[in-house]
Amino acid sequence: MPVRFLQHEVIREPILKIALLHLMYYMSASPYAVALGKLIGKERVKTIAYGSIGLIFQLFVAYYAILTFWKQEWITR
Repeated sequence: MPVRFLQHEVIREPILKIALLHLMYYMSASPYAVALGKLIGKERVKTIAYGSIGLIFQLFVAYYAILTFWKQEWITR
């Protein structure tokens, strides 16, 4: 059933379709996660912790790069 929002007709996606898409995503990602967990072995927690710290660091570096990108002088290039 279409819904009016700011003069636009928005058609809602069926909830079952969205739920199936999420279920398919988790079903396809879980064998990869299990295989990766078996390959890592005993140091699983340490490896995941280092990876999490690295991702947080990468996030802040990306934000810093975006903020400093606009300050550059492009006329001299």
